[in-house]
Amino acid sequence: LVLTADLPQLTRKPTPEHTEFETHVRWTLRLFGDWKGGAAVVEPDAAKRREIVRANHQLVMATAKEFEPDVVMVGNLDFVGHLFLKELLDQGVPVLHRLGNALPGFEPAAAPKSPRYCLAGCSEWVNDNLRAKGYPFTRYAVLPPGSPLAEYYRAFPPQRSMLKIAFASLLMPYKGAHVLMEALGHLKKSGIAFECTFAGDTTSPDYLEKIKAFAAQRGFLNRLQFPGFLAKKELAALYARTNVLVFPSVFEEPFGKTQIEAMAAGLLVISSGNGGARDIIRDGETGLFFRNNDSADLAEKLAQMQQQPELASRIAAAGQKDAFRFTTAVSVDRLEAIIGELVAAAGS
Repeated sequence: LVLTADLPQLTRKPTPEHTEFETHVRWTLRLFGDWKGGAAVVEPDAAKRREIVRANHQLVMATAKEFEPDVVMVGNLDFVGHLFLKELLDQGVPVLHRLGNALPGFEPAAAPKSPRYCLAGCSEWVNDNLRAKGYPFTRYAVLPPGSPLAEYYRAFPPQRSMLKIAFASLLMPYKGAHVLMEALGHLKKSGIAFECTFAGDTTSPDYLEKIKAFAAQRGFLNRLQFPGFLAKKELAALYARTNVLVFPSVFEEPFGKTQIEAMAAGLLVISSGNGGARDIIRDGETGLFFRNNDSADLAEKLAQMQQQPELASRIAAAGQKDAFRFTTAVSVDRLEAIIGELVAAAGS
């Protein structure tokens, strides 16, 4: 049974597996925040925030009483509230907190200390960050998001006669699309041929128009494509016609899933290396890092890989092999093992 909030403005066209799964979903939680203009926005009324937290607390506990779960898995709680964690644990219900953000949604003083609670960050970087901030969790685990990488896998390596670059993320400032665009400007100035696809949505049309204007002013807009959001099959098709993925995020990414998907497709991944990216890529072995927010360094890495296609192919092949540490099946196996340990600990 899944409890979540209802955000119709973020709805995607459901796939058949989504439709089948949604019989288990209740859209009954409320959020005291929203996503507007490319940023998280908190409800300004403190009384309203408290009312939403109380309502969510009561709903979770009433649902737990009705459903009688053996274990509860929670996700990112930033706009939901967290007080129900203690009550569930006090009632003997084990809790797996699978965290995809850098922070758990509460201060260190409010961290559960029960042996029935496990904080499972999506990367070792997330866990190390929490330890450094003084969160006194007694149990940590690493639980990456995983991906159905076989659906992206290509048996034959891509051609490398020209740079064919993919960006696959939100077209937002914190995801660094402008850093890649500036790097393409350096390549154009150096006379290096390229094509680039910027795949992804934006909640900031002004930002998208600004980076397009940059390309138009420098005479390479005709080398770019902007297909918008791509579903799984469309994303696999993008990877099949490109040879490099640039992941230029300028903030500390907890993980960065498109990196493993592109690696599985045989692309060379060039990443800013922030946050959890260092759990995924070994610089110079399975991918490349460039200096964060440094478009000139990114352009240099792209030019180097164009000039040394054998090196690019060798790194990409090693990355493709290594990516399969992060399949959905591996993550599910790990998830089930952690849940089994928590249930056993609760029983004892």
